[in-house]
Parts: sequence; C-alpha cells; structure tokens
Amino acid sequence: MRPVVLLTGSGSVSDQAKRPPPEPPDREQRSAPISAGYDYVDAVLQAGGAPAVCVNSTVEGAVSAALGAADALLLTGGGDLEPSTYGRRPQAELRRVDPVRDATELLAVRLAEERRMPILGICRGIQALCVALGGTLIQDIPSQVESDVNHDLKTDPPRPTHAVRAEENSIVRTLFGAANFQVNSRHHQAVEKPGDALRPTAWAPDGVIEAVESTRGLPILGLQCHPESLFRLYPEFLRPFRWLVEQAAARGGA
Repeated sequence: MRPVVLLTGSGSVSDQAKRPPPEPPDREQRSAPISAGYDYVDAVLQAGGAPAVCVNSTVEGAVSAALGAADALLLTGGGDLEPSTYGRRPQAELRRVDPVRDATELLAVRLAEERRMPILGICRGIQALCVALGGTLIQDIPSQVESDVNHDLKTDPPRPTHAVRAEENSIVRTLFGAANFQVNSRHHQAVEKPGDALRPTAWAPDGVIEAVESTRGLPILGLQCHPESLFRLYPEFLRPFRWLVEQAAARGGA
C-alpha cells in the first residue's frame, strides 16, 4: 500500500464553522477555500505516496487525528508566518499571514516530531518547521541581507536560478549527489536561526540557509527551494519526495 502523506495547504474552516449557513443555502459562500497545490499532490503521487490534505483548523484534536491517519507530513509553500510566532514584531515588508494556518502547521510539526514521523518542509514549510522547533526567521531578505542573489525570482517555465552549497554527509547532498547544485528561488523570507532541534545543511552564496535537517537523527528535511515546480523538467527534484515516501514506508513497516 502507498504510504499516506499529509499535506498542509491554504484556507481555513475555523471562522466559517462558527457562522450559521446563509438562507437560502449558498453553496459558493459555504465552501471553505481549502487547497494544496497541484504540483505538491502530483509530486507525492509520482514518488509513490498517497496525498491527503490537512484542514487548517483550530478545532481541538483535529490536527492530531489527521496525523494519526498519516505516515508522513509535507509542509507546503505559501504566505508569511506571523512574526509573533517567533517572538518578533512585524516589519513593513511583511506580506499576507494566516494565523489559523500558522497554528495548524506549528502544532503539526511538534506532534510529528514527537512521533518521529518523516517531515519534508518546502519554502514556507522550512520556515514553519524551524519556527515550530524554536527557530527564528529573516522577515525580508532584500532589506535585511546584503546579497547579489535574487531569491524572489519567478520564471516560466520554472527553472533553477542560483547555486547552493550542501554540507558533506547531509541528506540534501546525498539526494542531489553533489556538493554544489542549482535550485529555483521564490521567497522573500528565510530561516535566521533554526533552533536546537535542527541544523543548516545547505546555503546560498550569500549565506541564506537553503536546507535544514534534524540534530537528533530524525527523518526531517527542510528545503527553501520549490522542487515540486521543477521535477517534471529536472527529475532529480523528485528525489526529496521519494525520500519522504521511502521514510514513511520504512516507518510503517517498523
């Protein structure tokens, strides 16, 4: 059987759940905008997993139950995290935030780490991973980091746009088979300090952290790039998803 990979995504039901349905019922208004990007879903399917979407909700026990039915956790990309989640005040460059999504993902990470579940965090996902485990973020790279690297470069079709250096004996170096390789980049925030539970294992030329892994030997990997956007044209970018599914399968068979 395919391991079940729980994907985080956008949208929330917590506010709508408190409202009575309109009269007469309006299907469009009652629909919660809950979604996970197609590329993430397809990458999990191509890697051999069975994707399921985690609903962002403040309902007690919902996140724990969703994780209990899954074998691995995939934290997807999206907007900024609310700076109060890592003890900072918002800067002017802060973009859209979703407190319910923040609460859902931070709890999911802590529970998954306690349960030793495989976790893959992508873009916002690496940031949520670090904040959940005690780390902090750079709120806006252009205003806080002296750099010649354009980290917020959108290309169509997506393609690698800058170099990354990976640490020896790291998961990310094993997956990509080289100390130096190219990644795409679509973010204005980044990991500042990953916290004690994680360590940086890859960096951009300007020192921005591009990957983190567990300091406890757990199957946890965070990537700042977007492999889900690249794997169809560059097959090596499917490897992080295969790694996640393989780790999930091994956990399920233990």
